[in-house]
Amino acid sequence: MPSSQSHPALPTGRPPRHTVLRSFAGHLDAAPDAVFSAIQQKMSAAPGVTVDASGQEIVQQGGWWYRGEYRVMAEPADAGTDAGTDAGADAAAPGTRLEYEIVNVAQSWHWAGPIAGRRVLAEAPYGFHALLSEIEAELWPELVGESDLDAGPADED
Repeated sequence: MPSSQSHPALPTGRPPRHTVLRSFAGHLDAAPDAVFSAIQQKMSAAPGVTVDASGQEIVQQGGWWYRGEYRVMAEPADAGTDAGTDAGADAAAPGTRLEYEIVNVAQSWHWAGPIAGRRVLAEAPYGFHALLSEIEAELWPELVGESDLDAGPADED
């Protein structure tokens, strides 16, 4: 679960006064490197973006209050299963956990950050789910395998 503690490993670090306003997480059935690359490519034209490739973290600093933090992590096949239970069909597939946090980093008028960003905060769940869908669609060939795509549907007479 995302933490509201300072993340010194993140590029440029969080300022001393900050508040996590929203946290999101999702699973993608793709390799972490592919997911990170896809997010990095999508964010490359955005202003205020800092990338930590070794930590697979991307931070976007926008305006006086907004900071968006993306973290890409490997997720093992047995993530979310209890010890001593059969992994079975309910086990999570190996892949990637993508986390996104919106952080209020306003140092003065800190209370006004959520008010100024109410639209960003309201639209964030939809934007995060859209990002997951876009990455999944972009990585579709990797997920199903190139040979499965070439086969196409069978013709029936």
